[in-house]
Amino acid sequence: MTSIPYTYLIGWTTHNKWYYGRRTSKNCHPDELWKTYFTSSKHVAAFVVQHGAPDVVEVRKLFPGDPGRCAEWESRVLRRIDAQHSGMWLNMKNGDSNWDTTGRSFCLSEKTKARIRDTNIAKYGVDNPSLSTTVQDKRRNTFHQRYGVSNSFHRKEFQDQAKATWLEKYGVDNPNKRYVICRFCGEKQRIMHEYQCAANPNRLNNGHPGSSNGRAKTIVLQDPTGTVYTLTGEFTQFCKDRGISPRLLRKNKTTKGWRIVDSDTGC
Repeated sequence: MTSIPYTYLIGWTTHNKWYYGRRTSKNCHPDELWKTYFTSSKHVAAFVVQHGAPDVVEVRKLFPGDPGRCAEWESRVLRRIDAQHSGMWLNMKNGDSNWDTTGRSFCLSEKTKARIRDTNIAKYGVDNPSLSTTVQDKRRNTFHQRYGVSNSFHRKEFQDQAKATWLEKYGVDNPNKRYVICRFCGEKQRIMHEYQCAANPNRLNNGHPGSSNGRAKTIVLQDPTGTVYTLTGEFTQFCKDRGISPRLLRKNKTTKGWRIVDSDTGC
């Protein structure tokens, strides 16, 4: 997915309150504004709780593939209106493109990435410091000193607090125990089932026909006698029942005389 950084304006006309911001994260897109993305400002969130959603939601300027220029433009606008010192604006700062690098890390040059990687290998012996035994031991020792356990999540008070929050929010002591109606197969299942259903559109969902899954792919197979089978979902189960390899078929290889003749999965 192509990233399209953008600046935006939201406002409450009845209160004459406004907020100007930018979105520069990986895979960001203007269509997400106030649908799945609601700004990262805690001040905007607090204002929404008190006064409801804004009646003005506008994408102001697009910067395809250039989050750096997007950040600079936001700072330029905020400095021009001096939002930080204006009672009309919820922005707490005028932005500063010189130090604010939020959303830019994924655009590091290959040369910079290589330099960081080489530095980490020279210092820690691995390209990711979190995988270094030195860093892991230091983290483990810090947790032992502070909490008496090697992982802060293992603290009983933390677990009790988490369970209380989950019970209040979901009615269960573990969010993975929630039951939902799966958007893909229509069955009432635990929440993890929906994630699995979305990630594996061809899987057989507890006997539910794969064709009922809106994301199920269609595969056309031909057996050794020339008979053609059209499958929508249930591909793996179909192969298992007939003793043929779905892995080889997906690689466009013939197995026991079976082959894929058409597919919308790209295999």
